[in-house]
Amino acid sequence: MKADVVVIGAGIVCPHHRALYGIQNCFDMALKGGILDGGEALITAPLDGRPDLPEEVRGIAPDIKSKRLFYDNLVRMSDWPLERATKFIDENFELYLWKTDRVLKLLKENRTKLYFYCELEAEKLERAGLSKAESLQDWIDERIERSDGLFTVIDDGNKIAVLGEDEGA
Repeated sequence: MKADVVVIGAGIVCPHHRALYGIQNCFDMALKGGILDGGEALITAPLDGRPDLPEEVRGIAPDIKSKRLFYDNLVRMSDWPLERATKFIDENFELYLWKTDRVLKLLKENRTKLYFYCELEAEKLERAGLSKAESLQDWIDERIERSDGLFTVIDDGNKIAVLGEDEGA
């Protein structure tokens, strides 16, 4: 059953969990099948980046090329209508753009609000249409107080698939 509010952890911390680029996989694997349209999700992951990366890439992507194609395009297209963004991606496709497409569809088509409890600066998240939760407990308490409906917690979001009601095997 899909929920209004989902807290999703990527699971055991590995290099993929140190950048927004790698965490995007849990959106496809677990979040999309577990959240109702218009829902809110809190993603917990370090997003602290590898120390050997330049500051502008650290916490966002594993290298400058994937940052440019994934994050920079996500920032640029965050205020575009979905149809325009999809058309641009289709006509200019490069490997990392599929992640941009998936995040934009989650934000715009599914109207999912994505919050991150992480070390990445709030400004970097906000530029991409994402939000930062400064306190894990405060974020959860606010949703409980609103009594918005079903509340689900998913761990190992990069390793398990959550199928929605219409996606069963």
